[in-house]
Amino acid sequence: MTTISRRGFLAASAAFSAGLLAAPTLTRAAAPDSFRTLRAEPVSAPLLGPEQPTAGLWGFDGGAPGPILRHRVGETLRVRLD
Repeated sequence: MTTISRRGFLAASAAFSAGLLAAPTLTRAAAPDSFRTLRAEPVSAPLLGPEQPTAGLWGFDGGAPGPILRHRVGETLRVRLD
């Protein structure tokens, strides 16, 4: 069993979060039928740091946790999962 220190966990969490924030995908519902389609697929990410093995995850549109969906207050969000 692999153990990880609190410092190692916090460093890995920060590295993973920085990776997610480095290239967020901003998207709006723009399909002709007003649905935004999200494709669920397996992805891998280095959860314990950049030089550690990657872990298999499920993500949307090639990323984990997935794209950022931005909409105006009161706007209906319609999402189709593939």
